[in-house]
Amino acid sequence: MGKIKFDLSLYYGDKIINDFTFKLDNYIDVDPSKYIITHNDKINLVKNHEKTNSYNIKLLLSYIIRIIALIVSIFLIPFFIIESIFIMAKTPYLNSSGGILYLEDKSIIKRGLRHILWRISSFSNFPVEKLFIDFKNYILDKFYQLAVKLYQKENTVMFISERGDNLTGNLKFVHDYMKDNENTKNINIKVSSINQSFPITSFKHKWRTYKDMARSNVILLDNYFSPVNILNFNNQTLIQLWHASGAFKTFGFTRFGRPGGPKLDSKNHRKYDMAIVSSNAVIDCYSEAYGVSSDKILPLGIPRTDIFFDNDYIDSTKENFYKKYPQLKDKKIILFGPTFRGTNRRNGYYPIKKFDPVKIYNDLNQEYAIVIKRHFFINDKFKIPKEYSGYILDLDVNEDINDLLFVTDILITDYSSTAFEASLLDIPMIFYAFDLDDYISNRSFYFEYKSFVPGKITYSQDELINSIKNNDFEDYKIKDFKNKFFEEVDGKSTERIVNYVLSVLENNN
Repeated sequence: MGKIKFDLSLYYGDKIINDFTFKLDNYIDVDPSKYIITHNDKINLVKNHEKTNSYNIKLLLSYIIRIIALIVSIFLIPFFIIESIFIMAKTPYLNSSGGILYLEDKSIIKRGLRHILWRISSFSNFPVEKLFIDFKNYILDKFYQLAVKLYQKENTVMFISERGDNLTGNLKFVHDYMKDNENTKNINIKVSSINQSFPITSFKHKWRTYKDMARSNVILLDNYFSPVNILNFNNQTLIQLWHASGAFKTFGFTRFGRPGGPKLDSKNHRKYDMAIVSSNAVIDCYSEAYGVSSDKILPLGIPRTDIFFDNDYIDSTKENFYKKYPQLKDKKIILFGPTFRGTNRRNGYYPIKKFDPVKIYNDLNQEYAIVIKRHFFINDKFKIPKEYSGYILDLDVNEDINDLLFVTDILITDYSSTAFEASLLDIPMIFYAFDLDDYISNRSFYFEYKSFVPGKITYSQDELINSIKNNDFEDYKIKDFKNKFFEEVDGKSTERIVNYVLSVLENNN
């Protein structure tokens, strides 16, 4: 007897629903000479005896062949080792399936092992590589759970970021508030910060991070963090602050079925106990992106926007900027802050030939200085001739773009969430969207782009230049945009989030 089994599951947040009642049509189009059909809200296709035996024999033979191939592949391991050494010598950035990745793990031993496992898996048609990784992750989680039970300390909060060697953005604001505030002096603070994807960091960094995580009651993140897929946080609270305001380009489970998107059963993001956003208007967007129910999304505000309400901070930031770049004091400033193309840190890029800062500088009669702040996934720098280097700056990716907004007269961006912060200062904006159709196809947005962005949309560099010359920024759109995406504009987002963390710690104790 053979059966066709349908498994249907619906995911809503962290809930999985797989108990459904459904009716079948009375007529099923199959050949009655080969099958006997019975159904009572079920389908049973009963094959004749001869067909079943033939199928079972083929299945048994395929298993025998795969087992033989697995045994042979084990004997071929010395050859696979030699092959991996030879290939890695020719292509130093080798991934486990023989392809080339930029910024791949530089550990020869780990890359060689991945290559050997991939060769055994492909040769034998056994998922050896996956089984090895699953087993390694299982053991890691068990050790982690034991470490939590043995070493967890009361009132310990950890900050984890892969966006720079030092904490930036939302994590930095919450960290500094906890460190300096009298009400939080009794909190033990742990930090893991590195400008590198966690899987390819050093063993020392991983060990220190896992050790501090196990000691913590609350863990704060500002981006996707791969150990979330592996570990279970049963006695810990995982809070996602994210690194952007509002909701602009899609990410997480909203990208399901798109390049770089997660699989439906992936654990990416699903384990967050709480996530913080800027307003009620984006709760559903983040609920979908994280794969969690909407009651886990809190509109407490964005900590890094608090500086927009701190006049002392604004004045000192301006002063420090002009001390560093005194030649820009008498210039209007255009800030160019593009986001990346691609799907992640390894393949992120910007087509720098599409933006010619020298031409823009000259076409605007050298009235404006141009400050370029690339997304930290973009490694290629703009080529600026020496004679222009004083007034066209391509800044380090670790510079805080929010600080740059305080000296900005015009923001040029494309699909970057910087637009949300710029709206708080009512900065005129131009959206340079030369590849809009491709970007929608590959990434898409939570809202319809052309009616959503708070500024002029241009599709070529000439249009961009003409827009600046004519003061055509469509800045009347900024007010409604700001009101929609910021629930509280009081400069107290950090305080609200710290108070929430304190309540979590109090409940845990």
